[in-house]
Amino acid sequence: MPDRVLILSDLHCGHRSGLTPPRYQGGEPKYVRSQDEKWRWFEEALIEAAPWNKVVWVGDLVDGLGVKNSSEIILADLNQQINCAVDIIETVGCPKNLFLYGTMTHTATKDGLEIERIIAQQINGKENPMIYSQAWFKLGKHVIDARHAPACGSGVPHTRANPIMRERMANEQWHMKGYQPLADIYLRGHLHYKFMAGSPGTWQGWNLPALQTPKTKYGRRLSNTVDVGISILEENDKWPIYEIYEAPIRQEEVLNW
Repeated sequence: MPDRVLILSDLHCGHRSGLTPPRYQGGEPKYVRSQDEKWRWFEEALIEAAPWNKVVWVGDLVDGLGVKNSSEIILADLNQQINCAVDIIETVGCPKNLFLYGTMTHTATKDGLEIERIIAQQINGKENPMIYSQAWFKLGKHVIDARHAPACGSGVPHTRANPIMRERMANEQWHMKGYQPLADIYLRGHLHYKFMAGSPGTWQGWNLPALQTPKTKYGRRLSNTVDVGISILEENDKWPIYEIYEAPIRQEEVLNW
């Protein structure tokens, strides 16, 4: 079968709004309900998106020590966060897993221990854990450039193409220096919103949806939309097919008081 790559980004295991299997769920009842609803959606989305033969984990698998707000952490023990992420990877159940490092705020300890490397070693072995800061891999005749964070973000909707377009420009410049392979597909996480930019048939790039919902204290001061979902990138004779499977959105209540 042609390659079908499942792409998952920003799980933030350990955070009350992260992706959380049933045995790790906790916190206030409203957050437990939300965790359970998202987990059940995730299992259904995996069935809908199947089959795939490779998985790319695009960073921030865990939330870490709660540097932004420790009160939102439901798994304070980093070993529990690691086990939670490993359980999710085993639920996906694919033998070929490629890992990308997330932001050190979430995925490294103060003494420099890389939590995601431990996860990758548990899945792929210590000799070749298959975890990178940035990776290029083939999908048929296409070269995929994958990394957790783009070089910039965008705070307003009409400039959301800028991060991916800047990634293309940087890759072209590094390629001209003879350092990087020239890609034609770019995958970036971190921003927690979906967006596509590019020139179909020449290059395209995607900001990826996250698997952390927006209910965080950090979100109190943000107006930007957040997208929750998983993605599939499928090899095709003409151009890869990209699909997103999105989680349902719960409508906010209007207060009557």
